Amino acid sequence: MQSDGTLRALTLLPALYYACKQGKTVVVDEINCCLSPTMVKGIVEYFAKTADTNGQLIFTTHDNQLLDERDILRSDEIWFVERNAENASSIYSLDRFKERYDKVLSKAYLEGRYGAIPVFSTFDFREEE
Repeated sequence: MQSDGTLRALTLLPALYYACKQGKTVVVDEINCCLSPTMVKGIVEYFAKTADTNGQLIFTTHDNQLLDERDILRSDEIWFVERNAENASSIYSLDRFKERYDKVLSKAYLEGRYGAIPVFSTFDFREEE
């Protein structure tokens, strides 16, 4: 029996390899699910920096540490999704904030600077009577 991380890697890696070599786009929801942060960073870095890749990686994540990988991801490649009071989502780029290159983006994100943070006060977990 293999770990969830090993199974996830064995599922993802062939698709990622094919996308790179064939110039395809691969979309991964929650890329960090069951994978180590080091592996995720390696995958993202491979797509971003490897000259022989013609593929494109589009992924979602809740791992705010990737925000600080500015040698891998440009600010125009990082997008946030925020849900409003009517539960409609809007999407916008980190690039619109024009942050300094040396700013710790993960900290600013957790402080709410960029929005897109779940607001738990809007949830009601009380049982109905």
